[in-house]
Amino acid sequence: MRVIDLMLSLPWLFLLLAARALLPLNAPPLASLSITYGLLALLGWAGPARVIRAGTRKLRESDFTLQALAQAAAGRGFSGAT
Repeated sequence: MRVIDLMLSLPWLFLLLAARALLPLNAPPLASLSITYGLLALLGWAGPARVIRAGTRKLRESDFTLQALAQAAAGRGFSGAT
């Protein structure tokens, strides 16, 4: 979570602007677009990771999951019938 918080708190727009400034003016548009999208993909994972982590924690702590684990521990398996 600390890495996710760090990724969300840093202003990555400046890195994107610097990467574009380092490219020559006559760089092909496809290369410029590929580099920009690549940087966005590398830097944009933190927001969805936080949402997915919250969803998995909610599912893990739900009553259904706890009941299924209790049934499995009792040797009854994961059948839907209670």
